[in-house]
Amino acid sequence: MNSYDAQSALPTKKHSKSNKEFSTAVDVVTLEMMLFLLQEEGVKCRSSIESLSPNDELREQLTKAIAIEALKSMSKNMLKDYGPEMRQLCGTLDLSDEQFYATYCLVAGNSLGYPDISMGRIVSLMTFTGLLASHLIKRGEDCKVERLLGWERMFIANTCQPCIEGLGGWVSHVVCTQARACMCEYQDAGLGDCGWRQVSVEYDNL
Repeated sequence: MNSYDAQSALPTKKHSKSNKEFSTAVDVVTLEMMLFLLQEEGVKCRSSIESLSPNDELREQLTKAIAIEALKSMSKNMLKDYGPEMRQLCGTLDLSDEQFYATYCLVAGNSLGYPDISMGRIVSLMTFTGLLASHLIKRGEDCKVERLLGWERMFIANTCQPCIEGLGGWVSHVVCTQARACMCEYQDAGLGDCGWRQVSVEYDNL
């Protein structure tokens, strides 16, 4: 298995205005996706994560955009195809305080397939993270969900900016059009393989 180096998961970046704006958008998108996935799983976090939205105006803008609903639909399709495997993996991971971060970085890195990152793989990571949050809540470990969301945000902000900006941004016409097509067949929408099949194979061989 090609393990992902947890130490390099969050590379240092210059905090330009562009990077800060992108990170803020990531914060909004990841929060909306996690709330959506928790709802899909029928669970609610006892420690409110809705208050973690960094910018209410931007949140309203992005949640009204077609892209957010399209990404949710894409994630819903992934749940149909890969949900059982993702949930099974959640139950086998070492989520102890000592290993939680390294474990998440390992799965996230292999899911994204860095440097071959695509929108499909990004949504795959958000889908898995939402299911992992649901798994933690069901185990009575709500206190870890906020930490998990923070890692997801940093991971995507620090590794996925070129891919997202290359498509024109979260609410660009390209992302909206292609992600909407994913409501039917996300692998044929020009967004790339979601990468989860390979992750599942690698972890089966651990």
